[in-house]
Amino acid sequence: MASCAGFIDVNGVDLPNKEVSCSSGTNSLSQNTCIVKNDAKHMTDIYPIRFHDGVVEPATAAARYVLKTTK
Repeated sequence: MASCAGFIDVNGVDLPNKEVSCSSGTNSLSQNTCIVKNDAKHMTDIYPIRFHDGVVEPATAAARYVLKTTK
């Protein structure tokens, strides 16, 4: 499947301009072990995404975790 990579920066040019990361587990989409703590070290402002077949979805497990669990 061909896809195009990109990212969403939720606060624009303001800092921290850092990619969201797992506080525990693996940042692999094939595994479901990533957990992202709601703190400044892990819950940051850049979320990798990929576009394919008219779909936009998280490109990392950390981005997927935030999408599925944050309210």
